[in-house]
Amino acid sequence: MTDTLHADDPAAYPAFAVTVDVAVMLFRDGKLSILLVDRGEDPFRGMLALPGGFKRPDESLDAAAARELFEETGIRVPIPLRQVHAYGDPGRDPRMNVVTICYFAAVAGLDEPIGGTDAQGASIESVADVLNGTIALAFDHRRIVTDVVRNLREEVGRGPLATAFLGAAFTLPELRGIYEAIWGVGLDPGNFHRQFVSDIAGENDDRARVGKWLRLESTEDTGERRPGRRAQRYGKSPRWRVGCPITNPLVRLGIAVAGRRILWVDPHPENNAYARSFLAHAAGDSEQSAPAIVNVATADEAVAELGAASYDLVITHWGDGGGREPAAVQLLLATRANAIAVPVIVFASSQDKDKRRQRAMSLGAKDYCFEFDPLFKRIETVLLPGGRDTPGAGVTG
Repeated sequence: MTDTLHADDPAAYPAFAVTVDVAVMLFRDGKLSILLVDRGEDPFRGMLALPGGFKRPDESLDAAAARELFEETGIRVPIPLRQVHAYGDPGRDPRMNVVTICYFAAVAGLDEPIGGTDAQGASIESVADVLNGTIALAFDHRRIVTDVVRNLREEVGRGPLATAFLGAAFTLPELRGIYEAIWGVGLDPGNFHRQFVSDIAGENDDRARVGKWLRLESTEDTGERRPGRRAQRYGKSPRWRVGCPITNPLVRLGIAVAGRRILWVDPHPENNAYARSFLAHAAGDSEQSAPAIVNVATADEAVAELGAASYDLVITHWGDGGGREPAAVQLLLATRANAIAVPVIVFASSQDKDKRRQRAMSLGAKDYCFEFDPLFKRIETVLLPGGRDTPGAGVTG
């Protein structure tokens, strides 16, 4: 018979503590950054961590988060902290069983933090350095930051959160830069402008200054002699509460490559490393969704690999054939001769691109791409037929 814990007997339940951790993010020097503390006590003395600590019995979770943030960094954020996730895996804290509640805030700027209580210092660090492991964090805080960033990438496409990283008035290039940094992709400036401000008709009529997404705040002379060169500054429209005029261009690519097996034929490992990182980012930066990318150097190795395992896509560098046909041609001829039904995209430099593209396509290649951006777009359309059906702001190379 299974033992049952009774609500009227608290001693029957295992003891655990509740903590709060606070992820305050901002942009500094054009980079997404995060507020961290230098732990002054064990465990993990001397390591960086999110500001936070134990909830007191007589305070709420929200109050505990605000208190710990101020005590450890001297920072009070001007907006309410928002709960984003809870973590309670056994062993996440070596002291005892601890459940932590993560809070998040996006701010336009911060005063210089000053370490206090059990934090011997506080600083603002690059989020990218945390995610790639250059900066090691205590406890499971790297996982927490990864989840916060993933949530941020989704939230900026569902509402006006991106404007929280800017002041009350900003230019469109500044706003576009926020989206580009968070999503990790370039956006076409013209498309971005049209999708955000096409409904703002003028600057003399107050009603015409307010659009669905933004409000025209001011128009300033840039000092340039060319006519019409005036800088327009915008603020968030009071009408913008939910939704967003653009979507993350990587969403469909992430769906296309998630869980796929891709064979990359290229003697230059740096190309494979960049593609692996970018496609994993598009797929959500998790081991479960990241595509499996196998790298081989030659056409012969690729043919052997295709004979031993199945793949959803092959990407091959045009390559030097070493006195024979170029590597891409060898591979295309081999897949045809051996009736290997797998789509092949050729990736190479722009040298003789028209002639090479014609040769590759005549042998059955899906396309010939000589830059990463069109390559990633082609990967999406090959693995996820039907073309783009989202109103993205356009990806730039």
